[in-house]
Amino acid sequence: MLPETLEKIHSLITQGAIVIGTPPAEIATLSGGREAEQQFKIAVNTLWGKGTAPVRSIGKGRLYRDDLLAALQQEHITPDVQVSDTAVHWLHRQTADADIYFFSLNQGKAFRGPITFRSEGYAEIWDPLTGSTKALGSNKRSAGDSISVDLDAGSSQFVVFRKEPHKLAEPVKKLITETALNKGWEVSFPQGWGFSSPVRIDSLAPWFTFGTNPESQHFSGTATYKRQLTIHPQPRAAYILDLGEVEAIAKVNINGKEVDTKWTYPYRVDISSYLKEGNNELQISVTSTWFNRLVYDAGLPEDQRKTWTINGPDKGSALKKYGLLGPVMLRQY
Repeated sequence: MLPETLEKIHSLITQGAIVIGTPPAEIATLSGGREAEQQFKIAVNTLWGKGTAPVRSIGKGRLYRDDLLAALQQEHITPDVQVSDTAVHWLHRQTADADIYFFSLNQGKAFRGPITFRSEGYAEIWDPLTGSTKALGSNKRSAGDSISVDLDAGSSQFVVFRKEPHKLAEPVKKLITETALNKGWEVSFPQGWGFSSPVRIDSLAPWFTFGTNPESQHFSGTATYKRQLTIHPQPRAAYILDLGEVEAIAKVNINGKEVDTKWTYPYRVDISSYLKEGNNELQISVTSTWFNRLVYDAGLPEDQRKTWTINGPDKGSALKKYGLLGPVMLRQY
C-alpha cells in the first residue's frame, strides 16, 4: 500500500469514517527510496499504533483490525446477508428502485436453506441463464426476513427486492408431486466405439461402469438415454424435468420433439407443453469431452488411434465420470 493511501484513510477516519483492516506489512512501490519507506511506517503507526487493540478511535471515526462481524455488532449494524454456508458467494448492488443480490456456488455441493437479508421490498428470484423472474409472494418483505434459497452446485441466481411489486414477475409455484426416473433406461452408443448393442440400466452411473471391454470403458462422445414415461398431465400444472448431475451436456427430447439443451447447472427443463396423455417417450442425449477416449488412445499405437491432440492425458489416467448421473426427477408444480 502507498503511504499516500494510508494518509487518505487517516483523513477519512478523522472525519468520521468507520474502517476495518489490518496494517499492511510492506510499501507497494519502489519509488521514493528510504524517505517513502519512512513515510509509510509513520502512516501505519499513526493508524494502527504499536499495540494490537481490536479498535482505535481516531478523530470522529474508528479503525477496527480484521474482525468484520465484531465491528458490525459494535457499530450496531445488521449484516447485509446472513447465510450459514460460507461456500455461498454473494454481491449486492442498488438501483433507484431495487436491491439486487447475486448468489453463486462452486461445484461440489448444493445449498438449500434460509438466507436473511437486511433489505426490504417485494422479493423476486431471477434466473441468470434464462432471464425468467418469479415473485416470492405478493407481500412486502421486511428487513431481517429470511428467504429460502435453492442453489445447485455450480449454479447461481439473483434475489431482488423491488420497492414496488412488478406485475410481470411469475409467482413461484408450490411443489405438488415428485417422481424419480432413475430406472428403466436404455442407453445407446454409436457403433465403432466399443459398444455393440444398447445397454439397459436400472441405476444411473458413469459410462465406464457400462463397458465390458477396455474400449467401451473409455467411451467419449454422445450417448442416448431412452425410457417411457406414463403420465396424466393436469390442466395449468407445470412439469419440470430435473436431470440432477450431468457430465457434460444434455439435450432433451419428448415424443420426438427437441425441448432444450442444458450445458450447466441446474440441468432442469420445463417439459409441460410437450407431454401428452398416457405414454410419452423421453430421450436424453448426453455429450462428454474426449478425455476418457484420449486416455485409451494414449496406450495404443498411433495407427490404431481414433483421436489426436497436442497435449493429452497419459495412459492410465483416472477416468472422468461421464454420463447422466442423476438423480433424475419429474416435479409437478
